[in-house]
Amino acid sequence: MAPLLGGGTMKTDPRIAFLIAAHDRPAHLHRLLGALAHPSTGVFLHIDAKSDLASPNLAAFPNMTLCSPAISVHWGGISQVQATLALMEQAVSDPGFSHFVFISGSDYPLRPIGEIVEFFADNPDTVFMNAERMPVWHKPLPWIEYHHPQPTDPPLQRAWRRFARRALKPLARRDYAAALKGRVPYGGTCWWALPRSAVEFLLETIDQEPDLLEFFRNTHCPDETLLPTLMMNGPFAGARRNTLTWADWSKGGAHPATIAAEHIPALLRAGEKREYLFARKFPDDSAALLSALEQRWRKGAQPMQ
Repeated sequence: MAPLLGGGTMKTDPRIAFLIAAHDRPAHLHRLLGALAHPSTGVFLHIDAKSDLASPNLAAFPNMTLCSPAISVHWGGISQVQATLALMEQAVSDPGFSHFVFISGSDYPLRPIGEIVEFFADNPDTVFMNAERMPVWHKPLPWIEYHHPQPTDPPLQRAWRRFARRALKPLARRDYAAALKGRVPYGGTCWWALPRSAVEFLLETIDQEPDLLEFFRNTHCPDETLLPTLMMNGPFAGARRNTLTWADWSKGGAHPATIAAEHIPALLRAGEKREYLFARKFPDDSAALLSALEQRWRKGAQPMQ
């Protein structure tokens, strides 16, 4: 416990659980795990079941727990949600963690881990999650309005669903308002940082309303719509701020640009302005890029306030 500046109230030192979804980039993943090591942190790692990524040495990272069983994850499908929920459930079962941060194995912190722990001590109840009311140009209503086949569905079934969505559009439309039980749909990115109470709310809601997960099973990119929708229609909507993970979407497309040397000035600005704590996505041969970031820290960049 430590006193807050300018007053007698106390702030609680947080314990942060980092939930990491990984499927490739083993060298960078090891660097990430090393950067997150701190007496107040723990790591829960999910490795895609269809990946050939070897499990990191548990002895080298004593604060790490592997998520089991591993789920075969397919982009744009419900398996991404299932892997996220598995990480959340495993991490929240430890009552010692106060905050939960979901990142990918290609991410990296933009500030030293000690400053990140202090940041969450100063923001104990804030929900960091992107969320925009649908429709917006990058989260259109057809994502949830029509039945989207899963990547693992049989090819003929997927072909039929695509045909029906295009040829029988009025008839194929689903009543998403009824499925959401009056909730307004929201979309956002799937990377977030939440206090324990918000994680417990999400897990309890999904457990009590299994038909919600069943509805989102056949939507497009449910990992970008389910949790934002629940969060913005629940008691934590007023505590929300934008995500703490920086990414370069300037080139368009379904995925952000891979970080290169040209991104270093932007990353330094983002970290120093306290806008972001993490960035994605780094290449596997990230050593030189990370060295450039960390040298700036050692040269006395201003700490978080």
